[in-house]
Amino acid sequence: MRRLLLAPLLSLLALGLLAGPASAAKVRALKPWAASNTYLVKADADGRVAPKLEPRAKVDWVRKGQWVKIACQTSGQAAYGSTLWVKIGRYYVPDQLLKTYSDGRLAGAPECGPGPNLNSPQLGQAPELDDNPGGYGSYSQTYDLGTRFKSWTYSEMVGVLKNDFSRYFPFKGCGKRIYGGKRCELEAPGPNGPVRVTKIARNGFQLISLAGHPEGAGRSITFRFRQYCSVTSDYLYCDYKYLLVDAWGPVSKASILGPINANTVAKHYWTNFSENIRNRYPKCPKGKAWIASKQYCGIIV
Repeated sequence: MRRLLLAPLLSLLALGLLAGPASAAKVRALKPWAASNTYLVKADADGRVAPKLEPRAKVDWVRKGQWVKIACQTSGQAAYGSTLWVKIGRYYVPDQLLKTYSDGRLAGAPECGPGPNLNSPQLGQAPELDDNPGGYGSYSQTYDLGTRFKSWTYSEMVGVLKNDFSRYFPFKGCGKRIYGGKRCELEAPGPNGPVRVTKIARNGFQLISLAGHPEGAGRSITFRFRQYCSVTSDYLYCDYKYLLVDAWGPVSKASILGPINANTVAKHYWTNFSENIRNRYPKCPKGKAWIASKQYCGIIV
């Protein structure tokens, strides 16, 4: 009987799905990928032979509360608000179901090999936003956008924002549309602040303050949409979306406190930004229509 009980565990260890006590390194904060790292599973997840939702090769391949190794990461079909997938043992699992402390790829994580067709409309080819490295003068803020965007993809959220930017952003000076590399002179109660749009990703955008900015040059700030999932009665709920704002960089050359370098000042402006998104966004993105019976936006066929 003892041998029978040990057999499944030994099989999992052989696959690299679980780590023995001598080699396990439980990740409890953002850190670069390593082969020995193990990550907490946030919800039961089925295994797939390819990074897409169907078909499912193994039901409950990993279980909530388990610590597992990530062999590699790759892009695939959108799942739970992200197109990032990880490979655990022989199967793929949506990245969102693991606690990696990152919205994007882990630094140093290997690519899983030839991925799906990058021309697929499910996949984005946009860059990943930088992660907040922390340090003096940095801050992270989260704003609840509610459930009205539960059927919106990140790309749809960003698409509306970048094409009608001045309608939502609390500072004028960037014009109606933004794109990577665009320089803006943001208008503020004090001196104007020159910034550049450094990245537009599938889930948000990133700015950097330029020389002459009253809050100091070289400050980075990211705005990203995030969808968190929770498990209730064995059902995965992913209805709520949030706006995450992160800022970091040098503060020694600042002449004033403002939303890019001061946490308390920032809350006023980014609260307005999140409220503009909630109240001014169209009811549904282009190509979708409101389905009253289900209370979400569905694809027009």
